[in-house]
Amino acid sequence: MRRSIRFALICALVVVTGVVAWAFPENPYQSVVSLSMGDMFTDYSNNLTAKVTVNPNGSYHYEYTLSYQCSAYLDSEALTEFSVGNMDKLAFTNQGSNHAFTNSASNNSVLWVNGSVGTGNTVKFWYDSIYTYKVVDVTLSGGLPSSGNTLGMVIPEPNSIIALLTALGGFAFVLKRR
Repeated sequence: MRRSIRFALICALVVVTGVVAWAFPENPYQSVVSLSMGDMFTDYSNNLTAKVTVNPNGSYHYEYTLSYQCSAYLDSEALTEFSVGNMDKLAFTNQGSNHAFTNSASNNSVLWVNGSVGTGNTVKFWYDSIYTYKVVDVTLSGGLPSSGNTLGMVIPEPNSIIALLTALGGFAFVLKRR
């Protein structure tokens, strides 16, 4: 009897660990923001690191570090815009950048506009939100727009939580019947 209880607890721990690993992407999240235009323009890519930390009040601090090395249209085209997907139009505060960008929001993104950062610079963008993170779209404009993926705020999916609780309840029921 004790072996079956230990086995069930180990199985439950493996399931919970798997669900948590699946539900939360790697943090910090490394990605490449790129554009491929064939022979017409210069292909380009820039490295982006997103890091999400927890503030003392329990909200999340989102910070993006962009290594802006090249642009699509001309090699020296300035970075003028950066946006992180916000499809659910979630609230955020304390938006900022270490360069002179105007903080803004569009219908579906957290947006920094009207900047002018030359190639070869590292740019940081940040904001705070009470919402947890998942992988979302990111775009930047340096001559031509380019895109990739990064961490951004989302509403937690209740179906995943319900499935996890149902699995744990099933384990408890099986153990109780024995």
